[in-house]
Amino acid sequence: MSLRFMENRHLQNLLLKSSLLFLVFTCLVSAIFMVGPLWHLPASLPNQHSLMSQAIFDRNGLPIQTPLNLREERASFTSIDQIPLWIQESFILAEDKRFFNHFGIDLFAILRAAYQSIKSVRIVSGASTITMQLARIYWPILSKPQFKLAQMIQAMRLEASHSKSQLLVHYLSTVPFAHQIIGIKQACNYFFSKDCERLSLAEGASLAIIPRNPQFYLNNHKALLKARNALLLKHLSMSQVDPTMIKHALNEPLVFQFGGIENTAYHFIDHVMSHDKLASMPTVQTSLDLYLQKKLQGFLKEHIEKYPSLGDAGAILVVANESKEVLAYIGSPAYFHGSHGMLDAIHSLRSPGSALKPFLYAYALEQGWTLSSVIPDIPTKFKVGNGVFSPHNYGGNFSGPQQIRYALANSKNIPALYLTAQLGEASVLSFFRKLGFTSLNKPAEHYGVGISLGNGEVTLWDLVKAYSSLAGNGVLRPLRTSIQQIADPGKRVISEETAHLITEVLSDPAARAEEFGRGSALEFDYSVAVKTGTSSSYRDHWTIGYSSKYTVGVWKGNANGKPLQEKIPASRGAGLLFKQVMTHLHANEQHLHRKPQTNLVRRRVCSLSGALAGPLCKATRLESYHTDHQPLHLCSYHKQKWVQECGQKGQFIEYLDLPSEYDAWIQANHLPSLQSVLKKKCGWTERQFLAQSQLESSIIEPVTGTILAIDPTIPRSHQKLRIRFTKSITRQNARLLVNGKSFKDITGKSFVDWPLSKGLYHFQIKIGNHNPSKKVSINVL
Repeated sequence: MSLRFMENRHLQNLLLKSSLLFLVFTCLVSAIFMVGPLWHLPASLPNQHSLMSQAIFDRNGLPIQTPLNLREERASFTSIDQIPLWIQESFILAEDKRFFNHFGIDLFAILRAAYQSIKSVRIVSGASTITMQLARIYWPILSKPQFKLAQMIQAMRLEASHSKSQLLVHYLSTVPFAHQIIGIKQACNYFFSKDCERLSLAEGASLAIIPRNPQFYLNNHKALLKARNALLLKHLSMSQVDPTMIKHALNEPLVFQFGGIENTAYHFIDHVMSHDKLASMPTVQTSLDLYLQKKLQGFLKEHIEKYPSLGDAGAILVVANESKEVLAYIGSPAYFHGSHGMLDAIHSLRSPGSALKPFLYAYALEQGWTLSSVIPDIPTKFKVGNGVFSPHNYGGNFSGPQQIRYALANSKNIPALYLTAQLGEASVLSFFRKLGFTSLNKPAEHYGVGISLGNGEVTLWDLVKAYSSLAGNGVLRPLRTSIQQIADPGKRVISEETAHLITEVLSDPAARAEEFGRGSALEFDYSVAVKTGTSSSYRDHWTIGYSSKYTVGVWKGNANGKPLQEKIPASRGAGLLFKQVMTHLHANEQHLHRKPQTNLVRRRVCSLSGALAGPLCKATRLESYHTDHQPLHLCSYHKQKWVQECGQKGQFIEYLDLPSEYDAWIQANHLPSLQSVLKKKCGWTERQFLAQSQLESSIIEPVTGTILAIDPTIPRSHQKLRIRFTKSITRQNARLLVNGKSFKDITGKSFVDWPLSKGLYHFQIKIGNHNPSKKVSINVL
């Protein structure tokens, strides 16, 4: 053998060894690359809820909505006993018929798939087992072709650490369908609007086919029907399903009933998800009553369609008084309305109009005012900033002296402003914030007295919560959206007696008759405390109220804040919807009566003055009071006077004697003032009346009831009482009477000194031939 030949042989061996080494190295690197993802993957399935959407149910266990998970899919985990056996068998026959016989990979299927692919020069069928598909679902990186080996190894690892039953239930809970639907539970509901237990054999078989190629089969029903029937035929020889059922299933038409995930509670779900504690829970059982929610959603839509001039938007909130659980939460007439449906009006800031007035009067009662306290309802000017505000009532009328019961029941504006000024704007604002109106966050000077008429914006949520504190006997508690939330005991914001008194007024149809009439939408056959609110320029209609069981809030208006086309009060707008809701809530309810408060008493008072009824009060009524704040004085408005110069023998006349600020109101309403009665019954002229009026108020000092004592250490001649008179009588023929006898001419004088003497003395002024003035009595000791 030549040297040259030996050298060539050596080179060939070296090249062969190098090639083999490179091939081994390449295979090793490729293998490491193909199984590389396994270094970071666990050998067992992750927590079953890791891919699941949060399950949200109503108070009765009905599913409300399945939100998208982190992969933007809807998925619900299903226990194995919730999936009918024949549905399990359908998926196994469709995807992996030897599922119970392999260890994660099906070698027979791999060889078959390889043979078919080589023979046809294309991929004819796959060889993925259910376990391999499950590996791809939980770890999407394994779906890449280059990681097929890693996928197979991961499947074997899963088989080693889990039972077949566990793997199957995970697969059926995570298998993807279409339209973001994941898992058999969601698929049953979405494609057929049923629970899986109610699916027919044919419907279950259809679902087993769809995951193979969702887009193809959902767009090609003939192909889906053919594949479904082929799967049903496999059941004849490979499952325990009754052959008769299979024959019927083969003839069943393929009809989808899409739906299931649509609901009417999107705004509610958005609100629930805004609470971190609830958002982190895999399952949330809310307080919502889904049937009630859908019913009231229909009421709102119907109302908007029937009354288009009363706004294109609205909201309804219903709360159970005892638990403070939200039973219905409707933020708009239709969530998917093109322009404003997604705007949640329950949490939108808007002017409440008069809806805050009950809390103004509640604060007044807490400060010692009573339901019969009188507030002026007359033309009044209020200072606002650098200007003057001259408000008016909705009806344009004035009621004169207005008791709080009627001022609140008839929603009078001027009394509310007057009371706000008396209590102090800062104090009223502080009380409103105590009730939870945190949106009123500007200084008191910003709102002024108008805080009681709604010049600050609040939400329907906060209004309903505050009204529910009245329904809850003065205790303010947070509203609950989930029965899993721990009930908050709340805090007392007003006394139980005050809450009862305000409730009594708001549920008194007779008290509100002046402004609202009788038989309005605010009247019920059972006790309902209700208040309306209409914001300036008719932008907002509110009606909020409560029965013994429910607190209901309704808002109506335009979503863009524009005024309503029809300028009518809220009682004829939102009030109608409120009544419809309340009537539905109490259709099958037993109406409970509120328990009387032990610290309240009833007293008969004058219907005009609000003081204890006197013998001259023709119109009286019973009023409720806290035992510590009941009236003590008789009515001073109704008076009687003996008039000597009236007829041949003189007579008693009855008249009204109100504070001077009501003079114009008395005259405008032709009420029996002293002057008008004297003119009508006695024929007195205005000059006679003025002279007598001056006489009545002529003595300034002393005042009736004065008690003086003579000092024995001072000479009696130096002890005198100075009696002062009004300047208006000093130019007339006037004399001072002491105990009915003339003492001195006081014409032209503003005072006289009278020497002290022990005893009881009465001073009067007599001008000309007129009757003497009213007695001023003193006692000298």
